[in-house]
Amino acid sequence: MLKSKKFWALVFVGILGVTSLATHPALTERIYRIEVDRDRDFSKRELRERVYMLELAVQQLQERVFDLEVEKRTPPPPMYPTPSYPAPSYPPPITPMPPRQPRPMMFTCYIQAFGKTFSASAPTEMAAKVEAMRQCSQQYNAIHCGEDDVKCGR
Repeated sequence: MLKSKKFWALVFVGILGVTSLATHPALTERIYRIEVDRDRDFSKRELRERVYMLELAVQQLQERVFDLEVEKRTPPPPMYPTPSYPAPSYPPPITPMPPRQPRPMMFTCYIQAFGKTFSASAPTEMAAKVEAMRQCSQQYNAIHCGEDDVKCGR
């Protein structure tokens, strides 16, 4: 195997903590170290050996990632009640909805005078008409703001 001191990449160091390094069963196997060396021409035999070492290192990483994923999952709660998982109350309590307040019906009326529009809304049609006519007569003479010119709707 190559003996360069440039850079050693230790597989697992980025994934495992120091405490888990000592206790993980994968450490009973040899940890494969991958040497990074770009300045050297390798023979076919050395390249085959490097590819084989890379494959072993990837296999170790895949096994470790799988182990970590399995450890991360939490077991489902038991089907029967225990002190830590009490029996749920079925059906869940129903909270009554507050009664809906009816929306007051509003009337909107408008009047146009000299290209300007005056509008008003009120609970009754008559109140909306009066307010629209009042707005119009404040700017123009009341003769231009007649009741017949007011249009209303809900």
